[in-house]
Amino acid sequence: MPRIIAVMNPQIAVGKTTTVVNLAHALSSLGHQVTAIDMTADKTLTGLLNASLGAHGLSDVMLNNMNLAAVITQLKAGFNLVSPGTGLLDYEHIESGSLNRAKKLKQAIANSQVKHDDFVLIDCPSQPGLLMFNALFAADEVLVPVTPSYMSLQGLVRVTDIFKRIYPSGNSLSKLWLILTRVGSDSAKMEAIKSKVITQFPQRMFASAIAENSVIASTSYDGTNIFTDQRSDEANDYLLVADDILYGRTL
Repeated sequence: MPRIIAVMNPQIAVGKTTTVVNLAHALSSLGHQVTAIDMTADKTLTGLLNASLGAHGLSDVMLNNMNLAAVITQLKAGFNLVSPGTGLLDYEHIESGSLNRAKKLKQAIANSQVKHDDFVLIDCPSQPGLLMFNALFAADEVLVPVTPSYMSLQGLVRVTDIFKRIYPSGNSLSKLWLILTRVGSDSAKMEAIKSKVITQFPQRMFASAIAENSVIASTSYDGTNIFTDQRSDEANDYLLVADDILYGRTL
């Protein structure tokens, strides 16, 4: 089975979707097979990748039991995408099935060719609900992008609260990883927030950080990406984080 990583933070503008896009590019460029799953209602990940929505998507898997393999789009060698399809939000209103409703995605991955991938990266919806719980139950790990702002830290608090509800055991946070994104020129503020986070979550923050310029350079909707030139500073930021993920390098 692949390493399944849900990328989430209820706060906006923390670089959540760009993290999914560029880690998928980075990991696939290092020779790993990656599938990215877009669970956002506004199709942000699919749009950022300039990918066609196609006739079917994740909504068909969740609502109509279509095999996940049937809705995969190959973007390049080693990098596949599952777009959300149409009507994905309808799944939030499913009332039958009890706990199985929250494990639909986990079962879909296990019953498809995706189980042979190296990584699955899930771009989570921002709001708690049945889709977010599906991502959490499917994932082995959760990656939370954190910016040098106290608003972003509030999102982290919300994520940990959700964690404790789903995983009441004391070791629930062992599934949690943090990545510092949108790092700008205010180094004093950044260091203060980083110190605060590391104190509360020791050995949970990846050693590498993502600069503000790297996030901005990644927000192109014309199909281009920073990995056209892997020697660029922007691509290197995400390649270093990919190494952190592969080798468990933390602060």
